[in-house]
Amino acid sequence: YYLPIVTDDGLSKVTRRPINVLDRQKFAEIYNVPKEGNWYTCMQKDFKRHPEFDEMLAGVLSGDPKGVIFLHDQYLPSQVNEELLRTRMKEAGVDMKRVFFLAALDHHILINLYDLSDVILDSYFAGGCTTTREAIEVGALVVTLPAKYLGGRWSYALLEQIDFLDTVAHSKDEYVKLAVYYGTDKDAQFRARRELRKKAKGLFYSGKAVKGWSNTLQRIAKTHVKSTMFNTNLMKEEL
Repeated sequence: YYLPIVTDDGLSKVTRRPINVLDRQKFAEIYNVPKEGNWYTCMQKDFKRHPEFDEMLAGVLSGDPKGVIFLHDQYLPSQVNEELLRTRMKEAGVDMKRVFFLAALDHHILINLYDLSDVILDSYFAGGCTTTREAIEVGALVVTLPAKYLGGRWSYALLEQIDFLDTVAHSKDEYVKLAVYYGTDKDAQFRARRELRKKAKGLFYSGKAVKGWSNTLQRIAKTHVKSTMFNTNLMKEEL
């Protein structure tokens, strides 16, 4: 099913700024990951990573011989599930020697990682929402492939809101190409991040978002009250 857009204007409001405390070398030392290479990060929980996403990860590593991928470790640890996941990824062609699983990070360190990464990989079919907002806030490039349903379209909606569609793919192949392009071409990455930071100002601290949600909730409440009154009258007649 599809859900209609009901807000008048704006999507969200963020009232804090992230704090960076680690550089790449320090992060690599603490979390036992390579400091070299191009960092592709997807810290969505494992249940969001569909088998088709494994093929996209394989494509990224195939396209970038210097690339490494950071993934969120198991949400609910299980030896059986870990073996199944790793086997599934291997069968999809993922070079597991260049994949590193990270346990849940403290929030400020997670934001730090977004900033240090070359590219944030939005999971597919179920993608990010809060993750994407936080990545945008530090100017990190989120490559996304909008899915059919709501859970896979938040990143696209946020990027569309600020008119930054450079990292929005229309196919799995394009997703891989965009990720590798921005991961390997540092000049293109720098220009894109600079443009994103400029445009991102329209997404945060938005009074329009507050007004939009206020109007929407009032409209929904009025509709609900009318519906409830109608149902109450019907119940009285039946009694």
